[in-house]
Amino acid sequence: MNDRNVRFIDQYGTANLSFPSDDMLGKMEVDKEIWKVGSRFYKIADKYYGDPSLWWVIPWFNQKPLESDFESGDVVLIPQPLNVVLSFFGG
Repeated sequence: MNDRNVRFIDQYGTANLSFPSDDMLGKMEVDKEIWKVGSRFYKIADKYYGDPSLWWVIPWFNQKPLESDFESGDVVLIPQPLNVVLSFFGG
């Protein structure tokens, strides 16, 4: 750190994101997308939410944290409406 003239670093803890309860799921609708070559979380988020920075919603809801966890032909679940989904996180 001294070599780079860095005085401190911010270190964040790992978030504990639990899957929605049955009550929460009852407040959502789920769209489906087929994973194919070239699919990316940020592209799906941009298509459905209009914001690629919300990419993390897709792996969270599907309980598959990595794009490599999906194979061509897999069904990707996209929770809707976004405002309801984000309300579970206080957003």
